[in-house]
Amino acid sequence: MVQSDPVRIDSIRRRNNRFELSDILSGGYQYSSKKYKHVFSTNSLLSFDLVNFNTVEGVNVAPKISWKYAMDTGKSLQTNLYTRYGFSNEHFNALVRTAYTTSERSWRGRFWRIGAEGGRYVYQYNPQSTLMPIYNTISTIFSANNHMKLYERWNGALFVERHYGNGFRWNAKLDYQRRLPLDNTTSFSLSGDADENFTSNVPPELSWVTWEEHNAALATVSLAYRPGTTYTQYPDHKVPARSNWPLFSLWYQKGIPGIAESKSDFDKWRFSVEDDMNLKLFGSMSYNASIGGFLNDKYVSLPDLMHLADNELFVAAPYRKSFQLAPYYQYSNVANLYGELHLEYSLKGLLTNKIPLLRQAKWYLVMGTNTFYAGQNNYYTEAFAGIDNLGFKVYRFLRLDVVHSWDHMNRQTTGVRIGLNLLGSPVSISRSSGEEM
Repeated sequence: MVQSDPVRIDSIRRRNNRFELSDILSGGYQYSSKKYKHVFSTNSLLSFDLVNFNTVEGVNVAPKISWKYAMDTGKSLQTNLYTRYGFSNEHFNALVRTAYTTSERSWRGRFWRIGAEGGRYVYQYNPQSTLMPIYNTISTIFSANNHMKLYERWNGALFVERHYGNGFRWNAKLDYQRRLPLDNTTSFSLSGDADENFTSNVPPELSWVTWEEHNAALATVSLAYRPGTTYTQYPDHKVPARSNWPLFSLWYQKGIPGIAESKSDFDKWRFSVEDDMNLKLFGSMSYNASIGGFLNDKYVSLPDLMHLADNELFVAAPYRKSFQLAPYYQYSNVANLYGELHLEYSLKGLLTNKIPLLRQAKWYLVMGTNTFYAGQNNYYTEAFAGIDNLGFKVYRFLRLDVVHSWDHMNRQTTGVRIGLNLLGSPVSISRSSGEEM
């Protein structure tokens, strides 16, 4: 076939390897060697993480380079280099992560992955943070709200991951960190309220937590299982199909004291159940419910607290995983036991298809709640209602929600959030910018 002709494939590869200025702006540059044995790629300006601004580093640039080496069929080696330089604090950081993956040819989705990472980089205190650097850049420069709080850490880690292709997977990680506090080094803002609005790089809400330079030895294990996997058998391989069962996940982390002067001493766990249910004519319902807590909290530092996926921006945080109005770090805690629920019901066309103008517009109604509970003196709840599938013709990628929240101190807030809908699956414009790089 023409599509599989090696000469044609190599011609396309060489054409795609040509460098163009637009590569820097969108998508990043990618170079592939013959037969795609080596693939190199970079991030781009429009990835919104290459150039940004915050009160700790000032203007910062963060180039990322990825190299993937196809060693053999089903075997590959991927190495990512993350670099970062802050022009105000004059800190250069670099972190390398490399992983070897071996996949079974006879069973799609079944693989081993082992790897290591090391170096120094900048992180948010909240590893669940939905605050993207670009949003913090805008809020800092134009409204003098420096939401992003950062620290540096030296990091050395080993990890292993196993997917069985039958709905069950697990991973484990051993991590040694040297955590370094950072201070604000610039107060630049176009807003005249910088002196009043800018806050310390240590979240004022967490002043009750000891924060100092220290070492942390961590061991993390997680399991995930979705029962009921079925398969399609082909002559030389099988392909699993996702079942209608929920996904069950268990996560545990141990802070190990005494290893190379590690101060961390805690035991933290979390169990969650999540699912997307198709209710056919009645729409769909999605939920993510979890419980967790600290079995031991002898020494818990800022990055080790239980943090909410909070949000104070007009753009929505990721749906079904986050809170839309929760103030940053307001509900971080060391509770022995807590519960969290994200529930969303999409009516699809259940009501709007019966109203003439709305039927032509093809708008869908959504409603739900985001709730956190750790006791009568520590809870937070949101209720929201909105319209999904906003747009024109095939360009229907917007969602608009009105959200109302209240907590144990009877503080109530109402706000509006706008989000993005891709490929029929609601996700927000935001994405995590904490631990995942």
